[in-house]
Amino acid sequence: MPRIEVAVHYLLHDAKELVSLMKEMYADKWPGFIDDILNGARPYEVATAVVGIFLQQSFRNLDQAQRGAIIAAVASNNLTIPPNLLRIMGQVCCHLYLAKRDGKVREKLWTGWLNDLTKTLIETGELTKDQCRTYVLTLANQFREASARKIISAANAAPPTQGG
Repeated sequence: MPRIEVAVHYLLHDAKELVSLMKEMYADKWPGFIDDILNGARPYEVATAVVGIFLQQSFRNLDQAQRGAIIAAVASNNLTIPPNLLRIMGQVCCHLYLAKRDGKVREKLWTGWLNDLTKTLIETGELTKDQCRTYVLTLANQFREASARKIISAANAAPPTQGG
């Protein structure tokens, strides 16, 4: 699997079905992404740009009712059942922070990515930058906490090792 796909899979951990959709949408550009990486670009940074563009285009291509549901979720701070686009934004934001922490992306990439996506959400004029940032960061933290609970639960459910 090309490194761009590994990086995209990492960012879209719980939304892997989007990878094939992205590859289809960007079929004419995908070889260029691979060439960028072969020429020295960092795979996770290329993947971050591709995923960000995909999410921005997805939001802009929604009909008014669908965009309204996303805006309403942010405005009412509905974190219980966020629309899928927002859930994915939170997940990617969490993974970008972890990638930054692990040195896979440059220091300010995840905050720049968050700012770009926030600008897209506030284009409607119905939300503030702070509302959007707080909402997506809260979703990112929820995703991180849920992932940690899954890991702990799996570790607790694992049979004891022999010889220890």
